[in-house]
Amino acid sequence: MKQQGKENAYQVFFLEIIEDQDVQTSSFNVNPQFKRGPNFEIIRITGYEISNHVRIIVRDLDKLGQILDALIAAGSNRVSSVGFSIENNKEILKTARTSAVAYATRTAGILAGAAGVQVRKLIAITDQSTSALYAVPIITFASGGDGKVPIAIGQLKVSSSITLQFELMNA
Repeated sequence: MKQQGKENAYQVFFLEIIEDQDVQTSSFNVNPQFKRGPNFEIIRITGYEISNHVRIIVRDLDKLGQILDALIAAGSNRVSSVGFSIENNKEILKTARTSAVAYATRTAGILAGAAGVQVRKLIAITDQSTSALYAVPIITFASGGDGKVPIAIGQLKVSSSITLQFELMNA
C-alpha cells in the first residue's frame, strides 16, 4: 500500500509539471505471446505484451532528471532516449542565415577585388542550414539503483551554410 502511495505522489508531481499539450502517444501496440511446440509451431496464445510509447516535451530542463525519476517510479520500465531541441529555432535559424549571407557577400567582394574584378550581381543562393537537434540514447530499465537519473544537457548549435553565386565583371 505504501508503494502505491509513492507512485501516486510521483504521478501528481508529473501531472503538475507537464502540460497536457506536451504529452503525446506515439504508438500503442498489443502483441500476442505464444506457446510454441518442438518445431516452433504455435500451439496457443499464452498472453499479450502491451507497449505504450509516449513523447513528452519538457520545457524546464532543470526538472528533467526529476521527471525521468517520476516516470520510472510511476511504472515506466523503459526510457529509450532523450532528445534536445531549441523551441524558437526558426528565429535563431533566420538570424544565422542572415549573418551567413552578409558574410558571404562581404567575402565575395574581398575575393573579387583581390582578383581584379568586381561583383556585378547575385545569380543563385543555396541554403544548407541545419537545425539544432540531438538525441542522447539512454536506455533505463526500472530497477533498484539510487533513483537518480543524471542528464548532461550540453550545448545546441544552429548553423547556416549558404552558397552564393555571383556574376563578376572587369574592374
